[in-house]
Amino acid sequence: MNKKNKNNIKTKFSNAFGVLGYLFCFLQWLWIVLLYFELIMNLALFVSPNQPQDTPVVSIAPPIATEVSPFADVFMIVLSIIVVVIMLVLTVYFLFKIPTTIVKTSKKIIFEAAEKAVPLVLQAQHKKETKKNRIKLTPRLVLIFKAILTMAPLVLTFLSQFVENKSISFDIAMIVGIWLAAICVVNFILQYVCGRLLKLRLQDLI
Repeated sequence: MNKKNKNNIKTKFSNAFGVLGYLFCFLQWLWIVLLYFELIMNLALFVSPNQPQDTPVVSIAPPIATEVSPFADVFMIVLSIIVVVIMLVLTVYFLFKIPTTIVKTSKKIIFEAAEKAVPLVLQAQHKKETKKNRIKLTPRLVLIFKAILTMAPLVLTFLSQFVENKSISFDIAMIVGIWLAAICVVNFILQYVCGRLLKLRLQDLI
């Protein structure tokens, strides 16, 4: 096995923890959406230009009994089985596809934000915007953005206690929020620890 293949294996091994970190980071924000769902819906209704209107009451005539042929019953059973199979196939597909999409999207957002922030940081530090400085600074900004994306949901979870009409109790919200944040942080730490032990460059870590 040549050196390039060894480095690829080391990089994939370290980044596997990064993938898990991104997934749990996504779950953190999904949890925030659930906690603030009532507030989000109220804001959406408030901002929506279409105000709810009173719908006229329509009288419904009683259904007329009709005979159903045995062929129709068999057809409905077969159709139901086909629909269930399709749903199972789609579920399996999305279970494998969604994590990959989440990781790619999260990585893209973080890295693009870091690259856009590099000129501002270099300007604040009174340094020239050179390729060397960009390569050196970008991974550090990525790490900072990871920390922000991980800790912000935890803060929002704590603030959810002030939301009225909560469907989830504050104790449960905090337990789940801390649990998700802890797993996310541990995975990101393991990613960088493995990268350091395996002597990988920071820019090789996603």
